[in-house]
Amino acid sequence: MGVVFFICAIAVGPDWGEVFKGLFGFKVPDVDKAWMTVAALMGTTVVPYNIYLHASSAAKKWGGKKEDNEADAVKEGLADSRFDSVLSIGLGGLISMAIIICASACKASFTAQGMEFTIANGGDMAKSLEPLLGSWATVIFGIGTFGSKILMYLLNRLYTGNLSPDNSGVKGLLVSAALFLQPIFTFALQEYLIRFGLDKKYNKKEVFTTSSIITLAGMLAMAVVVPFLQFIPALSFINGYTLLLIVYITTSSLRMLCQQFVRALDNIKLFSLDGILATLTFFIFNLIFIPGLKMGVKGFMLAVILSDFLSAAFLFVMGGLRKYTGISYFKKKLVAEMLHFSLPLIPTIVMWTVTSLSDRLFISAMHSDRVELGKASAGIYEYANTIPGLINMVSTIFLSAWNMSAITEN
Repeated sequence: MGVVFFICAIAVGPDWGEVFKGLFGFKVPDVDKAWMTVAALMGTTVVPYNIYLHASSAAKKWGGKKEDNEADAVKEGLADSRFDSVLSIGLGGLISMAIIICASACKASFTAQGMEFTIANGGDMAKSLEPLLGSWATVIFGIGTFGSKILMYLLNRLYTGNLSPDNSGVKGLLVSAALFLQPIFTFALQEYLIRFGLDKKYNKKEVFTTSSIITLAGMLAMAVVVPFLQFIPALSFINGYTLLLIVYITTSSLRMLCQQFVRALDNIKLFSLDGILATLTFFIFNLIFIPGLKMGVKGFMLAVILSDFLSAAFLFVMGGLRKYTGISYFKKKLVAEMLHFSLPLIPTIVMWTVTSLSDRLFISAMHSDRVELGKASAGIYEYANTIPGLINMVSTIFLSAWNMSAITEN
């Protein structure tokens, strides 16, 4: 939400001279109850519990450092604490400024039209985003408030309003095809990386580098095979999307590589933050490419590709994964162990995907005089599977948590 408010604040084009003048020159507006607003802002910013919260957080984060020289440890801890405070307070201030700019612009617009503008709830607050997001302002505000849980429903509304049933069917078939091909050409990356990454018997640098090389080799093989799949009648829907499908699977696999290794490093906070940011970027790219640029199915695939690429880059940089890479860390013996573990799992993963892909293929390719079939029907079927998909997602979350717990406890 902070990113959206910040972009909106730039989009409304305020008088930046007045903005900076107000930033460095304190003046209470000459309006009724202005002092109450000032007091409220101070009271919600400088609150007593923040002092204790920061002290507790600092002790937890830096208090455990062990250095030969205690003075050096204190100095380093204070430097980190200052940086942490300046960064968090600075970002908070920028977001607050952006919200005030958006609200002021919205109030000015309403006043010019002879309308009264008040903020009494979240829906009113969302109106301040309308200069950037238009009718989607309330939807975006809802995403920032409730998270990715409602994203599937919102995107279904976006897709049904901008994609024909035929294109919706093709989109669903391409996603299912990617889910089918990915575990084959990554050799069940999601299974072996978390297994060996969490195991303390293995060097994490060797695990990440070896996994990366296996994944890249699989992606090269996939790039050779996929162009020929379109000549299979049941997979003719790939025609026209071959290159995008190859890039789609590649970026998705790279994101999975970084995601699973960050989990293996037990950096769950970064893993969760990435999920939130990926949700935001995916939604924004969908808005740009589908209703904005009218790119249809290709726009959807580009949205996934860009979102996954940014997610992988974010995890690689913020997770410090560069230090885990190096050709000297590649171990052929570890490749054999990983494949020995993962290869028996590939048929199981693929069969689950076949279950969802096969019915879409049947609906798309079969003909009947009694009922309507074809790609359009496959598209409707795709939307009908949204709720079952969400239920399955919940079970996947618990399974992933149990998987980590089982490996670490053993």
